[in-house]
Amino acid sequence: MKETTKLNVDEMVLCDRLRKMKFSAMAKKLEDIFSDPLSPNRTFLECATDLVNSEWDQRAEKKYKRLLSKVNLKFPDAAFDEKIYKPERKIDIALVERLSSCEWIREGKVLLITGLTGTGKSHLACAFANAALRKNLTVYFCAAEIFLAKAELAEREKRQLEFIDEMASYDLLIIDDFGPMNLDVEKCTSLFNVLNIREKKKAITVTSQCPVSGWYQMFSERTHADACLDRLSKGSFRIPLEGPSLREAD
Repeated sequence: MKETTKLNVDEMVLCDRLRKMKFSAMAKKLEDIFSDPLSPNRTFLECATDLVNSEWDQRAEKKYKRLLSKVNLKFPDAAFDEKIYKPERKIDIALVERLSSCEWIREGKVLLITGLTGTGKSHLACAFANAALRKNLTVYFCAAEIFLAKAELAEREKRQLEFIDEMASYDLLIIDDFGPMNLDVEKCTSLFNVLNIREKKKAITVTSQCPVSGWYQMFSERTHADACLDRLSKGSFRIPLEGPSLREAD
């Protein structure tokens, strides 16, 4: 067990003042430094770095948790872990690692994740969402059916512009489990309006158990189908997932 020394009065006063100024992580780290008999062997820069980094890291974690609490992710703990990198997924690891930097989100690009039920589409989408939140980017996550239902409700209540403006405000919009469904004219219009206002400005991720080539059949009207799919597919990143169901593995 590591030996520690008791804090003297002056040291305790300094730590208490840091807490009163709401630098709690820094106060805890300073206590650790004062209590460590080996601290005199460390440079001032090393100690100062530990103090600042401890406070920085704690505040970043608190901000991340605040952002996360507002997103309602399907898998809030999702990360780029072994579930994603299993060989049977046949995933492009280099692409995933490149996208994990979130530059594509800042550039307003589209990411399409497809695969059969249980192959980890939503999990991967949530991993990208968490990576974005860690970089202080805003995220909106919603199942496709609920997303379209909210759009319809906004239209009935004459809040279309308010809804579209809200959807345009997030850095990353994730539409989960897109299809199979019947997209009537009203739903097509609502989807187009959101895609159109975000085009080349804000990022979108769509997950679907259907291959992109089969999405056209879900639209009841060709004009909207062409317009929506053009905005989703042109220049998009694509990650098709294979392998057995993760649910069966659990």
